[in-house]
Amino acid sequence: QTSNDHTHHDHSQNGISNTPASIMGDHIHPKGNLMVSYRFMTMNMKEMISKEDYISSANLLANYEMAPETMSMQMHMISAMYSPTDWLTLMLMGHYIRNDMAMSMKMGMDMDMESSGLGDMAFSTLFNTLESKKHSLVTMASLLIPTGDINMLAETTNDNMDMGMTMTPAAKNLPYSMQLGAGSWAMALGGTYKLKLSPVEIGAQAVYTHWLNRNSNDWKPGGLLKGNLWLSYQIIPKLSTSLRTQFVKQNEIEGSDKSLVLMDSPLSSTSASGKSWFDIGLGLSYNYSINNTNTVRFAAEYVLPLWQQAKSVSMKNQNSFVFAIQYNIQAF
Repeated sequence: QTSNDHTHHDHSQNGISNTPASIMGDHIHPKGNLMVSYRFMTMNMKEMISKEDYISSANLLANYEMAPETMSMQMHMISAMYSPTDWLTLMLMGHYIRNDMAMSMKMGMDMDMESSGLGDMAFSTLFNTLESKKHSLVTMASLLIPTGDINMLAETTNDNMDMGMTMTPAAKNLPYSMQLGAGSWAMALGGTYKLKLSPVEIGAQAVYTHWLNRNSNDWKPGGLLKGNLWLSYQIIPKLSTSLRTQFVKQNEIEGSDKSLVLMDSPLSSTSASGKSWFDIGLGLSYNYSINNTNTVRFAAEYVLPLWQQAKSVSMKNQNSFVFAIQYNIQAF
């Protein structure tokens, strides 16, 4: 078999993939191949937990001015992958993020706050480390570029007054989870292994992200570990389903934003940033071949938490949803 024979590549069927929609950086492309992707992800959180136990808003308001009730995050991701060689694929990805949070206040009013804008960017290199008819291993190294704003101010709306207001006369930053970026450079290392037993595929991916420096507000995210294990089944040649499990460990923020007032909300403290959780996701993937070289893939996944534990306190994950469109073309 020659180096130009892509029979065993994940992209052997012109970009067709059975990988869950939430998984990225799992495959490489043949030389000259270009793939453009759009992903939409929404994540919902509700209520607060201490360790694994529910904390009522009444208990929180005994110690804070505000208690988080719900939070939703919507993320639009656009990425491009290009392969200058058969063993190397380059990927550039950007984000647009919108965060919304509803809070109850000690004075009896409800208040909403939001932030939106560009998030951090990522540049990745993917290496074809191992490849055979049944086995593949792709390793990845990424650089996260701090393009997201970390100085989003606490502009809020009050349900009882139908007007914009600030939480205090002196504007201050929103809590860490409402900021759009990390403000810090980061490196991510990971790998994806796949075992192909047609019509079944078993995959595993592990990625660790480490932020390198404290940002201009004197904090940086703690290390982030993600581990995924999935099984996909090809129902018909173009349609597959997947079952995925994920473990995530997010370490506590290092440093602190001195503009935040700790008594405002539990989310103003770095202790609310450390958390571990275990998810399960069910997905569908449909591949459409436009011609011999161009394909389009549509994929979706719905995710529910099975277990979660805060290091101290945290908002509780409720569910998340991912939808992806990938357009694959032999460009050069």
